[in-house]
Amino acid sequence: MKFLSLLMSAMAIKRDEDERRHLQARHTAIVESGPVVIRFWMRNFKEDARRRWDIYLGRYVLSGILSGS
Repeated sequence: MKFLSLLMSAMAIKRDEDERRHLQARHTAIVESGPVVIRFWMRNFKEDARRRWDIYLGRYVLSGILSGS
């Protein structure tokens, strides 16, 4: 668990409220469990139309790209 906390701290990115609202407007699925919110969404830009995920932990968010086709 300590390793996971360290990893999340290293990868965490603080986002401002405007960016968070922007991501919420483009989500396709939401999973909420207590303080943890997971969102799967897709960017609507031609140059970057990949599916993405975000895990919100308080004021921090972990982000990534879903692999596969």
